[in-house]
Amino acid sequence: MGVPSQERGDLTLSSSVDFTAPDRPVATGAGPTAADIWTGASINVGEVYASLARDITNGTHHTPGFQHAAHNSRLIARVEQAARTGVRQ
Repeated sequence: MGVPSQERGDLTLSSSVDFTAPDRPVATGAGPTAADIWTGASINVGEVYASLARDITNGTHHTPGFQHAAHNSRLIARVEQAARTGVRQ
């Protein structure tokens, strides 16, 4: 599945089961590397690098890492499987 390199848009997280919603976005699109047109847009590669740079500079750990990516990958695979089979995962 290809993802356009210029993908933009606000995303809303929802579920048919209870979950703990994030208290804030990981990146807002309004960081030091974002142009005004990116304000409110979904996270992009530039914002991830900017967030990582801030973590390195400040000694923090706010940038999503491998565990977030692995979790999201498994989640997407389950959604795709549910869509194919019609069975809730």
